[in-house]
Amino acid sequence: MTSKPIGIQGGHVFIPVNDLDRALKFYRDVLGISVKRLMSEWMDLTPIMRLSLSREDEELIEFHVEDFEEAATSLEKAGVKVERRSRHHGRIIDPFGNVLGLHDHREREI
Repeated sequence: MTSKPIGIQGGHVFIPVNDLDRALKFYRDVLGISVKRLMSEWMDLTPIMRLSLSREDEELIEFHVEDFEEAATSLEKAGVKVERRSRHHGRIIDPFGNVLGLHDHREREI
């Protein structure tokens, strides 16, 4: 029996935080993501992501950067611990314990 698709119209991915001021400093000031709207209980970051499905070992949330090594060095200088998995990808943990992947596509360039 085939059912009719429900027709998803959009949605949100929420990253759990317990301190919006601290989250604002990390996501806007350290990672450089623009804030679209700031409310008392949540904030909307400017959309920079798309939703993907993968069979590979990916983090739940991954950010693209121009140059992973450069981004990792900059984050470390800001006091963020970076777990390098290769020259082109790794992961960080935000101040609230959320694991965020970082990667570039430089290895695929010719």
